[in-house]
Amino acid sequence: GVIGLAIILSAYAITAFLISRFLGAMTGTGSGTGSNDGSTSRGGIRGALGGGIVAEHYPARGATGIPRGLKKIIVTFKEAVKPETIIGVDGAATVNVRLRKTVANPPQERDFVSLKAATTDNKTFTFSPPSGELLGSPSEPIWYTMRLEKGIKKADGSDAFSGRFGTYYEWQFEVSTVEDTTPPTVVSV
Repeated sequence: GVIGLAIILSAYAITAFLISRFLGAMTGTGSGTGSNDGSTSRGGIRGALGGGIVAEHYPARGATGIPRGLKKIIVTFKEAVKPETIIGVDGAATVNVRLRKTVANPPQERDFVSLKAATTDNKTFTFSPPSGELLGSPSEPIWYTMRLEKGIKKADGSDAFSGRFGTYYEWQFEVSTVEDTTPPTVVSV
């Protein structure tokens, strides 16, 4: 009986440990070490893909070699959100959407997040830089952090980021030194 009880308790402890690690990996709240340059795991960042309201985004988390001609940052939510919590009256992004250099002291906010387009279902939003401006530097790759703040609301008025999935969502990507402003073209079908 004692051996059986020990086996049952051990199985419970192992299962609870594994589930907490899987949830941490899915929601981004697991342990790990972050890096200022975005080059290693993103420990402690809350609201990762797989959990929460963000379905996908471009550029991807940890993407490197993004050309300096980047014209769009795209965020797609799993549910409709209130556009006024993302888009200001003048068409610019609200304070709930921020892009900054990852390694900067103090962090340098950029006016990169002016709205370019939104889908009619209020799930996908596309942001672009001011006309003619390029991200990054011609001399060194630059890491950026895109952050969606807790002020973003779902269509029903509830918080988009809350509970176990965190109170914000952010990710990093690297813009290279290569300038590419030529749009892609179809060369064959």
